[in-house]
Amino acid sequence: MKIAVIITCFNRKAYTIKCLNLLNQEFIKHSIEYDIHLTDDGCTDGTANAVLQDFPKAFIYKGENLFWAGGMRLAWRGAIDKGGYDYYMLLNDDTFVNEYLIPDFYECLNFYNKPAIICGNTCDSTTKEPTYVGVKCTNTFTFKGYKVLPNGQPQFIDFIGANVWFIPSQIVKAIGIFPEIYRHGIADNDYCWRAKKAGFELIGTPHYCAYCEADHKAKSAEELRRMTIKERWNHLNSPKGQELRQQLYFQRTFFPLRYPFVLIKTFLRLFLGL
Repeated sequence: MKIAVIITCFNRKAYTIKCLNLLNQEFIKHSIEYDIHLTDDGCTDGTANAVLQDFPKAFIYKGENLFWAGGMRLAWRGAIDKGGYDYYMLLNDDTFVNEYLIPDFYECLNFYNKPAIICGNTCDSTTKEPTYVGVKCTNTFTFKGYKVLPNGQPQFIDFIGANVWFIPSQIVKAIGIFPEIYRHGIADNDYCWRAKKAGFELIGTPHYCAYCEADHKAKSAEELRRMTIKERWNHLNSPKGQELRQQLYFQRTFFPLRYPFVLIKTFLRLFLGL
């Protein structure tokens, strides 16, 4: 088995180096062959050089203002062009894997003997509270669901953030990589539903196989009301805000019945800060 590790970074050198060294430790322990494909998205802190010092065979791709989804696409394409990989591992540079990573990966493989995206659950390193875990959707119109917390067994899920993913090459060949419309967020959510639409499953790991702090916080209605309409418009269209165009694309592609309601809600957020 050979794995392509796909990662993008921007000025988090200490995080990136720690992330990759912990991953290397687990891969060496289990004799897994891998290559690093990393996008340096305009770093000014020497991240790429630091990575090459520890991992001289890493493939480095230069980007600028690509943000997360764009940076992941660049490195992912590079890995596909190189070829020869059984799995593409998507990894965030602020995610630190632990000793459960590989045993959980193999357990998920044995649990479901078909191509599936194996998704790592993460928790806070201090509190051990869940941060990014699988979700099972109970109503696709209201988009309600429940968190699927690790229980020691692999579990089917509907979506999860791509902090730690193992995607088999068969799925990548079938559905491709992140669509070009995505710049930062939502791309991983899209990929989950795209995979399910194509008949593939997503499986959450039996344990928390990595540590990651929860740092994605949406603006509250109170914060939005304090903004001017222009400021709200800029937020709704910024890559790290709502990125309206890609939000609407996502809804129209996978949940068309929700689309008009999401559009109405967007206008209410813009003009009233709701």
